[in-house]
Amino acid sequence: MSDDRPTIQQQIDEVLCCFLNIRSAVEAWQLAPEKHRSVETGACRSKLEPLEAAVRTLEWVRDNAEQLRQAHGAAASSRPAE
Repeated sequence: MSDDRPTIQQQIDEVLCCFLNIRSAVEAWQLAPEKHRSVETGACRSKLEPLEAAVRTLEWVRDNAEQLRQAHGAAASSRPAE
């Protein structure tokens, strides 16, 4: 049975793609607001900070995956058997 779940790196790439698309829309509106009136810049801007935080969190998980696995394994092995 194959595992179809996305990797951490795939998740990082997807969130970065969303971030870059939104940031580009905001920048386009700022450069020519009369041409991009349909862009809701307030709503777009409000998404940038949470997306940046999500990327940082996913990168931290990716970079510390081995330590997390070890900690999880240690915690699981110290639980009493039921």
